[in-house]
Amino acid sequence: MDGSTKLAFAVVAAAVILIGGYIAYNEFSRARDVGQAQQALDTFRQNAQQVVYQGRQDAQVSAQRQAAYQQWQQERRRLALNQRCVDGAVVQIEGSSYTQLGTLAQPIHCSGRLADQPLR
Repeated sequence: MDGSTKLAFAVVAAAVILIGGYIAYNEFSRARDVGQAQQALDTFRQNAQQVVYQGRQDAQVSAQRQAAYQQWQQERRRLALNQRCVDGAVVQIEGSSYTQLGTLAQPIHCSGRLADQPLR
């Protein structure tokens, strides 16, 4: 082999090595970018799941508070032991004395053991 052939093989070998290195680096870079993107998506997914979970907990707490508030409102309307519903009006009984609650023109109306408006 003469010198020019060796030089040609050396140039071709160097070109193959450079092209192979370039392709390998691009594949490595792409794999790294895909890994980072996957990690970012996983983080985003976890954060989204946490937000959804927190939202459900907040909704559940809000529903419990609403139920407690409604029960409290119901208890405020419930007649006391010394009160009765007589002909649709709340009457307070103290011994032998009967007193209609509200004003004469606007008595507090009731039905069963519940008044139409809060008593306490």
